Amino acid sequence: MPLFTIASMAHHNHSLYHQPDYSYLLSNPPQPFYIEDTELGSALHVNTPPIGTTNSPAWNGDYMPTLLTSQEYLCMTPGIRTVPSTPSIGIEYWIPPSDPHPNPIPIFNSSSFVSGSSSTLQFAVHTRQSISPNPPDYPRVPQRPYALTAHKFTPTHPIEFKVDSGEPGIRLSAAHNRMFTHLKDRDDLVFELSKSPTITMRLEWPGYASWHRQVRVLDSRSVQQSISREKLAYEVAKTVHMFSQPGNGKRSGAEGAPDRNMWSLGEGNIGLDDLLLVRVENVSRGSWQPQFLVRRRH
Repeated sequence: MPLFTIASMAHHNHSLYHQPDYSYLLSNPPQPFYIEDTELGSALHVNTPPIGTTNSPAWNGDYMPTLLTSQEYLCMTPGIRTVPSTPSIGIEYWIPPSDPHPNPIPIFNSSSFVSGSSSTLQFAVHTRQSISPNPPDYPRVPQRPYALTAHKFTPTHPIEFKVDSGEPGIRLSAAHNRMFTHLKDRDDLVFELSKSPTITMRLEWPGYASWHRQVRVLDSRSVQQSISREKLAYEVAKTVHMFSQPGNGKRSGAEGAPDRNMWSLGEGNIGLDDLLLVRVENVSRGSWQPQFLVRRRH
């Protein structure tokens, strides 16, 4: 039986994924879970959640979503990563029935409602409007969630990279060569001036040890301003290029393990031209993690 676990914490709203045109009554105890983010998706907007309880309502059936109701619970629970969406939707997650690192599934968006209270934990949810998943030729690189260390952390919105060339993200080879013709909103300034002038760019590549580098995101001018979307794309491409050089990215796991073979970087393996940057996520205070799709070779 598939298990889907969902979490949302934005303006005390919650997000769910499930099938369209169904109603569910949530009244069962929480289920065990491992949380992974979605790519290029959307979620339900659920109002009036049960605030102030650490008991997560869930339901049994063909699909088993779970609600988390505490930001502290989110940040202190192993395996959880926070991925903000829009202010009105919040943070959404899902997990598959078996594979801990699958491609996203079709999900459904709605102006749905929840009725109930924290004492009864009974809610009726209604959904509609189908959303498409990632193209099958562009599986997601299954990076490990970066381990949060702070108990309280409110992420800012992810920085998206959309192109008008028909692909679901910008190729790192184009970004590394500063070719941004197809990048939408490429001149937008993407970081807040009130933040630190540098960030830590983190990679949690499958089959490799954690890796990071410092990136300056506020230009050092007399009038300080954020770097642009295209400049950030270049810095991500530069980070992956540096990481993929011999001696930089330390391998982890046993020889012959799937992660070591399937997701190997460098000459003869996955290169910059195979990778598409879709967004950069705020994973902790001062830390950002790029998310990638990989182009299948036919």
